[in-house]
Formats: sequence, structure tokens, C-alpha cells
Amino acid sequence: MAGTIFMFLILFSGDSLPESFREQFFLAAYGSAIGPLFASNIAFSFIAIIFHDVHAMASVFIHLFPSLLFFNLRWKSEEVHNAWSNVFHLQHDIDFWPSGSFTGNVFSNSLLTYLAWYIPYFTWQYFVGIDLPRKNRHKKLPNGDSAPALYDTVFHSTLRDGKCVVLGKLFWKRSMEDSKKQVADNDFELRDFFAYMAMHLTAAVLAICCLAYPCYLSPYVHGTSIVLLLVVCTWRGAKRYTYYSTKMYSSVIRKHFAKDIEDATLEAGAAVP
Repeated sequence: MAGTIFMFLILFSGDSLPESFREQFFLAAYGSAIGPLFASNIAFSFIAIIFHDVHAMASVFIHLFPSLLFFNLRWKSEEVHNAWSNVFHLQHDIDFWPSGSFTGNVFSNSLLTYLAWYIPYFTWQYFVGIDLPRKNRHKKLPNGDSAPALYDTVFHSTLRDGKCVVLGKLFWKRSMEDSKKQVADNDFELRDFFAYMAMHLTAAVLAICCLAYPCYLSPYVHGTSIVLLLVVCTWRGAKRYTYYSTKMYSSVIRKHFAKDIEDATLEAGAAVP
């Protein structure tokens, strides 16, 4: 998101924005693109190259392509500036860690950008989002009945994918039956939500320190990381297509053949005098 806003501001603001603001926003978008967004390709299995799946392909573009964009803006800055001299001002001295002032570097600006998303999301999820997909919602209709379940969230989707059982076993000593019931009802405990958000924050900081920093140091690390994560996304897509062709479609075909065989057997039995 930060990368998209950065491109929008740069392309449509001309020289109306102060150079200092452009530099600060560039650092924020750069760190976000090669840090938390980039690391999401490792963490989330739904980011996969599946050409007929709009959601999967959109996830690839959202999480992988910003890093590719900033590879060119960072390591091919002269070529970009020569081609777009009136648009991109990329002659910045880029520091990764704070030195003197807290802001004005990749780490701090990208962390503040993440927190600008994290705090509103945490608040909304706590007061509104956690109740939306529940099978038996806490929100009531005027007649006293529970409101119908509405939109799913990434938090609920992630916990349904086995994470609820892991959290319950690892932290709370919760029985597997209770965890599976929570998954079935989309009704998770607040302590699961707090643990999930704490791990999300920790993972974002680690992504900035352990992934963004090496990419900041070397174009070879940055480029190799892009290729490797592209391979991972391709592998996930291949697994999905393998499942479609060897399990899902073959199961449908077997059912049709079983029905045809059953019908033929009945016809043959009816034809016997």
C-alpha cells in the first residue's frame, strides 16, 4: 500500500511536494516493500501463481511486485532518473538504521508505516472484525436474534488453517476438541487474537531487520531473494494444479464413471428375463 501511495504521489504531484517529504516517503515505501510485504510471500501459502485464481494472482502482485519495483528504483536509479528526470528524484543518501534523529532512515520510516496500519487494524478487529464471521454473532438484531455472519478476515482465515490448534496447544493447553469447535464456529478467544497480533508485530520487525537489511546492502541479495520467492510462489501454484488434476478432477470423473457403471448394471439386470 505504501508503495502504491508513493507512486501515486510521485507521478501526479510533480515538483509540488517538498524534497524532504518525497525522501521520507520513499524510505517508508522502500522498507515496507522489501520488508514486511516481501516476507509475506514466505509466510502466507495463499500467495501463489495460479493464473485462473484472481485472489491468488492479486496477492502475488500485492506482495511480490513492490520489491521488484524498488529493486529498479534503488539499484537502477541512474537509468530511472535519466528516463524520468522530471518525476523521480532518487539521489538520496539512504541510511538503514537511525543515526541521530529517529526518522529519516529505512528502519524507522518503514516501522512507523507498519504501525500506521497496525494500530487502526488492531482497534477495528478488536471492536468490530472479530465478531463479523462468527457463526453465532454477539451483535443482535432488533428482534433479539443474532446478526448473520458477514465478511471473513485474514485473522479468522489464518486461525482456521491449523493455527488455532497450534496456539491452543502451545500457549493455553486447550484441548483439540475445543480448538476445532472454535474453528467450526469461527469464534476464537481474545487471547488467540492478542497472540496473533503480537506475532504479527514481531514478524514485521524481524522482516525489516533480517530480510530488508540484507536486500538494502546488496543488489545480488535483493535480486536473488526476488527470484527465490518467485520460485516459491510458482511451486505453490504447481502444487495446486497438481491437486486439481490428480485429485479433485479425477474424483469427479470417478463419480461419473461409477454412476454410468451403476446405470449400466441396472439396465443389464432389467434386461435379463
